[in-house]
Amino acid sequence: MTKDEINGRKQALKTNLDVFIRDALTSKPKIDMLMAHYTMKGLYHYSFYNSMMIASQGGTVCNSYKRWQDAGRQVRKGEKANIVIFRPSGHKVKQTNENGEEEEAWVTSGDRFFLSSVFDIAQTDGKPLEYEHNTAGASPVTFDRAKQASEKLGFPVQIKYMDGARGSTDGATVSINEASNDIDRVKTMFHELGHCLLKSTGEAGKAHNLKEVEAESVSYLCMSALGIKYELHADYVANYAQNHAGNINIDGILKAANKIIRLFE
Repeated sequence: MTKDEINGRKQALKTNLDVFIRDALTSKPKIDMLMAHYTMKGLYHYSFYNSMMIASQGGTVCNSYKRWQDAGRQVRKGEKANIVIFRPSGHKVKQTNENGEEEEAWVTSGDRFFLSSVFDIAQTDGKPLEYEHNTAGASPVTFDRAKQASEKLGFPVQIKYMDGARGSTDGATVSINEASNDIDRVKTMFHELGHCLLKSTGEAGKAHNLKEVEAESVSYLCMSALGIKYELHADYVANYAQNHAGNINIDGILKAANKIIRLFE
């Protein structure tokens, strides 16, 4: 492909991605498709933005030819890698790890990226994939770990009794109701962090419901990425977002969710 053709394809992918994101935030099945590969054991290695790239092109769980082989699956003969992602340019170097052993590491070259083709699981056969988290009643992320993530982002957390509310924030400190169970505290923590990172608590001129949609979108993306099963807020996002789809701060939601998710990698 020529340089102009590559740039044209990048622009087309970006346009498609923007449309997909707006649509996905009002559709629980599409959000679940977006997060599919996060829930598979041993497969997660893509950035949050590449997850969206894959889903916007109709993919679910994708890998390179070699990575599928490493996972015990084989790309079927004749299949074409029609889904593309962005990969950072760079090179391998040898370094010594903390155990004194020599290993190879990938060093990126600045902020340059190139398009790389991958195969969807539907194009492969072999060993069945396993879910990372199989127990619906237990959270794979403890509240203490979520609390540490909040504090790393610069938002201290206090636990206290709150009459009727699960949590709240003034944009600087997060409060969580001591009466909530662990999984609900984690979900609430992500919601309040959404407010903090979006700086929506003091944002004048924006409807309260819209602020809640954005914070809850952050929470749902984080919960989905970390394999935490919590259904109520998916409907909450869909119901409200349908009325505010044109005004939602899509870029802010994605950046906030990405900041939180990266702390758990």
